[in-house]
Amino acid sequence: MKLIEHIPLIKQMEITNRLGFFNSLNLAERQILLESFSKLYLVQQKRFVFKQFDNDKNLYIILSGSLTMYRQNDMVELATVLPGEFVGEGGFINQSSRSINARALEDSILLAITPQSLTRLPAVIREKMKDKIILGMSERIEQLSRLLEKKQS
Repeated sequence: MKLIEHIPLIKQMEITNRLGFFNSLNLAERQILLESFSKLYLVQQKRFVFKQFDNDKNLYIILSGSLTMYRQNDMVELATVLPGEFVGEGGFINQSSRSINARALEDSILLAITPQSLTRLPAVIREKMKDKIILGMSERIEQLSRLLEKKQS
C-alpha cells in the first residue's frame, strides 16, 4: 500500500459525497474526518491490504476500486467489497490480528481510520461512524449466512 498525500481535499470531498457510508455526515463533518482523522492509501491490483494474522488495526473504507476477501487455508472467496463498504472491522474493534485476507481486484483507493483516531473524533461524528460500522457488520453477517446456506445445499 502506498500513502497518498496529493489528492486535494475538494476531490476527497467529492468522492465521499458519492458513497453511502458517508451520507449521514454533513459537509463540515466529512471535512473534519478527512483533514484530521484519516489517511488515504493506494493499493495496486493484486496487492494485499492485509493478510491473515497481520496486526494492522485500521478500518479501511473503499473509496474506489474493489477488494476480495478470502481465507488463506482454502482460498475460498467470501466477499467482494465495493466503494462505500469497509474491511478490517474485526481487528479495528477487537484489537486482534486479522482473521482473513483482503486483496485488491483492481487499483483501489482506501480511507484508513485508526482506532485511536475514532476515539478522538468529535462525539457526533464518532457516533455516526459507529452506526455505519454496526449497520455494515450486520449486512456482512447476512451475506456470510447466505454463503453458508449455499454451501450446505
